Amino acid sequence: MTILSVVLAVVLMLRKSFDNDKVFNDSIDEAVEQRKNIKVTWEEYYGFFLKRGFKRKEILIVKEAIQEYSRVAKVMIIPQDDLYADLKVDSTDEDDDKIMIQISEKLQLAPYSEGELIDNNISTVKDLFEYTRLKQRQLKENNETLFSYN
Repeated sequence: MTILSVVLAVVLMLRKSFDNDKVFNDSIDEAVEQRKNIKVTWEEYYGFFLKRGFKRKEILIVKEAIQEYSRVAKVMIIPQDDLYADLKVDSTDEDDDKIMIQISEKLQLAPYSEGELIDNNISTVKDLFEYTRLKQRQLKENNETLFSYN
């Protein structure tokens, strides 16, 4: 292979990557604009999860973690939102893992391993909340096991 053909191959790969990034960013811009027209309030969002037994602090932590990695979520989050399709969280850059790691640290949950959200089919905001509840139970069970021998 000549140097010219290697350079050409690299240029073509970069072009394809640039085109894919542009399509993804355009879809984010479109989703943000659509989200601005949704007639849901943040109080309704909080109310949905408060009724399910979550504390306001837990809701805020999850909300802020998602918003850090989703421009769409900064406008509004709906419990049924798909993290990847609706909120445009980028799983290839592991933003979903970064969200869950941040939540786990702030809520002091059971340890989180990379890829757990996808491996457990956690894709909606509602699923994410339920998963935090599961991680809380896991930590509690682990702590009880650690001290049950005393």
